Amino acid sequence: MDEPNRLPIFPRIGCEHEHTGDPGCGLERRGRGWTCVDGRACGRHFDDPEVVARINEYDAKMRLAGPARPGRNELGALMAANRWELIPQLPASHYEVDVIWHYLERELAWLGSGLNLDPDYQRAHVWTEAQQVAYVEYVLMGGEVSKSITWNAVEWPAVGAPVELVDGKQRLEAARKFIRGDLEVFGMRYRKGDSLSIKSGFKFRICSLERADVLRLYLNINAGGTPHTAEEIERVRGMLATEQAKG
Repeated sequence: MDEPNRLPIFPRIGCEHEHTGDPGCGLERRGRGWTCVDGRACGRHFDDPEVVARINEYDAKMRLAGPARPGRNELGALMAANRWELIPQLPASHYEVDVIWHYLERELAWLGSGLNLDPDYQRAHVWTEAQQVAYVEYVLMGGEVSKSITWNAVEWPAVGAPVELVDGKQRLEAARKFIRGDLEVFGMRYRKGDSLSIKSGFKFRICSLERADVLRLYLNINAGGTPHTAEEIERVRGMLATEQAKG
C-alpha cells in the first residue's frame, strides 16, 4: 500500500508534466503543502491554500476507501477526470444587491464615507462619450451582459469602512453621467422622475479581500481578451446593413 503521506497519482496542477503513474510519481505531503515527487524530480511545491485544501480533500477520500482503494491505473484515470476541480477558484462575493439606476447615487452613498471610486490600481476614465452612449442604450434595451460592478471592503459590513471599486469603473461612470442628464441616448436625456425598467441597473458584488487578493482579482478580470478593432466592428455593421436591405 502507498505511504500514508503520499498520493500515488495526481493530475497536472501547474507542473510541466502529467503525473501518469510511473514508479515514484505522485505528490508527497511536506509541511503544510504538497511537493511533486515525480520520477523526473520536478520538486514543485504547492502551498496555495485552495489547492492544498482540494488535495487534502482527495487524500481523505482515498484514505476512507481503505483496502478497496482502486488500483494505480484506475486511480490515475479517476484523478485525470477530476483534475479540473483543482483549479484555484476566484473569490466569491460576500454580498450582492441589484441596483436600479434610479437609485444609483443613493446606493453609492449607502456604501459609506470610505467609498473609493479610483483606487491606485484602476485605470483612468477611458471610454469616449460614444462608448458611454452605446453602453447605456444597450442596457436600456434590456441587455444582460456586463452589468456587474465589483467592490472590495475588507472590513465589510462595518459602517464607514473603506470600499474600493474593483471592476466596472467605465460602466459606472456611463450610468452616472446618464442619470445626471449629461448623456443623450436615443435622442433624449434623463430627467428626475423619469421611469426606468427594473432591468436598467447593475448588480453590486461586494467582496472582502486583502490587497494582494484584490490585485490578483483585478488582473484575472482585465489581463485577458483583445478588444475589437474598428475594422472588425465595421465588418459586422456591414453584415447587418446587408440583412436589413433584404427586408
